[in-house]
Amino acid sequence: MMKEIEQENIISNTKIHDLKLIDVQVDGNYFVIDIAIHASMNDRFVSKKYKNLNQGGIEDFVEIWIFVRKIQLSQQGDLYHNIHCPQCGAPNENLEGEIAICPYCKTILNTGEFDWILCEITQADDYPIAKKLSNLQSKFQKTIEDLYVRDPHFSVQLMEDKASNAITQILIAEALNDPKRIRRFSSDEFYNQFEPKKKLVFHRFYLNLCYP
Repeated sequence: MMKEIEQENIISNTKIHDLKLIDVQVDGNYFVIDIAIHASMNDRFVSKKYKNLNQGGIEDFVEIWIFVRKIQLSQQGDLYHNIHCPQCGAPNENLEGEIAICPYCKTILNTGEFDWILCEITQADDYPIAKKLSNLQSKFQKTIEDLYVRDPHFSVQLMEDKASNAITQILIAEALNDPKRIRRFSSDEFYNQFEPKKKLVFHRFYLNLCYP
């Protein structure tokens, strides 16, 4: 989207003021930890194409970073200080991106199988709603228990992450008229009937939680 509107996000003077562990839980076969990060930065958005979108300055904020990790690791790894694939040992100097795949053994590395991974960033204002939403699990406990039994990799937290990624990709597919972006999230029926309705461009896009 930033390329579409010729926009840059210029960040400087980043300072972390406080880190606080606020929740630890078990979700199926995963550990989940929530960490509150109090930070500040100079955060500016500059668009060459639409100057009226230019904004920013010094921001002071609190975000909740949610990390997950398998309880029983496939193999102990260090994705942050070791450039070698924890599965095959091959060098992996660049594991950034939406999907981190080892180019040699084709193992997906950012699934929590080998190390802690960042699963979600929630704004502090949305966090109480997110926790309230997670408590809805009690209403569907039998269904969730069945899913845990049928799929040892099932995790409510990871399902939420996949769902938010899917809706983001659907909206980007509409904006760029690129249906291929949604192929891995969609059934054949949905994919074949997907038709972008009009040209869309997003300036600042957020996935806010709604609680009925």
